[in-house]
Parts: sequence; C-alpha cells; structure tokens
Amino acid sequence: DGAHDVEDGAHDVEHAADEAGDDIEDGAHDVENGADDLGRDVEDGAHDVGHAADEAGQAIDKGAHTVVKAAESPKLFRHFNKV
Repeated sequence: DGAHDVEDGAHDVEHAADEAGDDIEDGAHDVENGADDLGRDVEDGAHDVGHAADEAGQAIDKGAHTVVKAAESPKLFRHFNKV
C-alpha cells in the first residue's frame, strides 16, 4: 500500500512538472509576443520622430529662406543705409 502511495505521488509530481512546463512555455510565448509588440511600437515611434524632424527641417529651411529674401529686399537695404 505504501508503494502505491509513492507511485501515486510520483505521478502527481510528474503531472505538476508537465503543467509547470506548459505554464513556463506559455509565459515565454507571452514575453515573446510582448517584445514583438514593443518592437513595433518603438519602430513606429522612430518613424514619427523622423517625420517630425523632417517637418522641422523644412520649417527651418523655409524660415531661413524668408530671412534671406527679406535681407535682400531693397526697402530693407535702404532702411539700414539711413541709420
């Protein structure tokens, strides 16, 4: 009878180990999926930053162009020659 109890206990341990292994595998898949999602979010954010940087660069370029045009203006040139 004691031998049967030991055998039953061994089977219980084996089943618990199988379930723990399955839980660990499921957890590993969850971590993997989370990492993939995070990677996509980071990539999307990097694209957003790139687009914002392009827009800022274009705005700076446009502003610099405006300043150059204003500086080349004959009216402005005459104004500073009076001063």
